[in-house]
Amino acid sequence: MTTFDYSADDERGRPRSGRITAPTWNIAQDALRDRGWIVRTLQLASEDQTLGGEDITVTDAPHRPSPLPPRHPLSLVLSLQALAEELPAVRGREALASVARRLEQGQPLSQAVHDEEDRLPADLRGLIALGLPSGRVDFLINDYLEHCRSSSDLRRSFRVSLAYPICLLAILIGILLFLFVSIVPLFAKIFEDFNTQLPGLTVVMVWTSSLLSKAWPWILIAIVVGPLAGYGLLRALAGPGAAQSLWRSVPVLGQGFRWASLSNFCQLLATLMELEIPLPQALRAASDVTDDFALSQGARRAATAIERGLPPREAVCQRGLALAELGAAFHWADRGGDFVESLRASGEVFSARSRVQTNLVLWMFEPVILCLTAISVGLIVLALFLPLIKLLNDLS
Repeated sequence: MTTFDYSADDERGRPRSGRITAPTWNIAQDALRDRGWIVRTLQLASEDQTLGGEDITVTDAPHRPSPLPPRHPLSLVLSLQALAEELPAVRGREALASVARRLEQGQPLSQAVHDEEDRLPADLRGLIALGLPSGRVDFLINDYLEHCRSSSDLRRSFRVSLAYPICLLAILIGILLFLFVSIVPLFAKIFEDFNTQLPGLTVVMVWTSSLLSKAWPWILIAIVVGPLAGYGLLRALAGPGAAQSLWRSVPVLGQGFRWASLSNFCQLLATLMELEIPLPQALRAASDVTDDFALSQGARRAATAIERGLPPREAVCQRGLALAELGAAFHWADRGGDFVESLRASGEVFSARSRVQTNLVLWMFEPVILCLTAISVGLIVLALFLPLIKLLNDLS
């Protein structure tokens, strides 16, 4: 049994405080809620501080209907088989397929997972361990499957959205290299032979052409390799979290991935709360699954703050955490089903924002690349023909 200090508002709104003794933090919280109280803080009892008020002892978990009905084992097998098709790592796919076969043969899930734990992803093992006591692992597996699918779909749609602008950009670079390396030197030779006074724009074009003619392979390599090398160096020196934060801070390109991570985080956290897993433990489990380093770190810090007695809304809204967008949902953290519905609704909103950002990439980059192509070619033509017009006038 563990003793906790609590503060709450009773059914009439009057403040209550004291100590409650219960097997777990979750059972203590449920016992207070069953009285009709709104729990404000619930933390481990402090030995050097004595609180007045009512002392409560709970010997067992209060009986309550399960919010999620159990499913047939076949549902879990199908979920594992579907997830095996979605995982990017071959090792993980083989492990999940093996677990599904073992279940079909009648082996218990805990034993099947234990036999394949070396090959299963660590975050998936953690989710399965959380779902085993309730016997409803399939719900968590389905959420994990949706997370993998949504991440794959987002990356696929993002690549498709960028494919056309990148092709246009590659064509533009090829056209500019051809003009600067093959065409501009011919005009520069004509201007030099006639000793024509060149305008500033033409001087810049001729100088650029001379530079590219001598070192265009190295410049092209620098354009392609430079950003990749810089990104790799940042990951090596500051860690993958810093590199990802830099990428996801880009207003259009990176925001779509952040909204998608928040959506998956909310949906998984809602399922964990439906399974009556304590909020701090659920936050840590969801942080293990998310692919956003800043979100994962923020969730862990928020879980620690909640365990220390900070209200959930204040815990996620702390300065420096990447969880400010979840403040509205965590306003209902002490309302059970309302909190779950709030998390689900927030997840849908974040998912819609992610789709909008992906479409915005295509909408913005295509006209930008087209305008850049027209302006670049137009400037080159103008720079070459201005001296020719002056030369024709002088000859006439």
